[in-house]
Amino acid sequence: MHHSRLRSVLSTALAVLAAVTAFPAALSAAYVKPEKRAPFTFSEEIKTRQLLLQVALAREQADLIIRGPDVLDVRTLTWMRNQDIVIR
Repeated sequence: MHHSRLRSVLSTALAVLAAVTAFPAALSAAYVKPEKRAPFTFSEEIKTRQLLLQVALAREQADLIIRGPDVLDVRTLTWMRNQDIVIR
């Protein structure tokens, strides 16, 4: 690498490093304490979706898992071989 190119890369790296180290101080100076809010309650649909997401991530157990069937994708009319069906 040529000296001028190396100098340019180092200069850019130092500028990025300076910006990154200054960021937390600027962030804390601009912090405004949030207002107190009433507790938020989620709808039943949101709670159900959250539970299904936890099952998909294997953090919650499914009620039934059917392993290995072939499944027809009716939108594309293609068979998907050896799929798992998870029921909650």
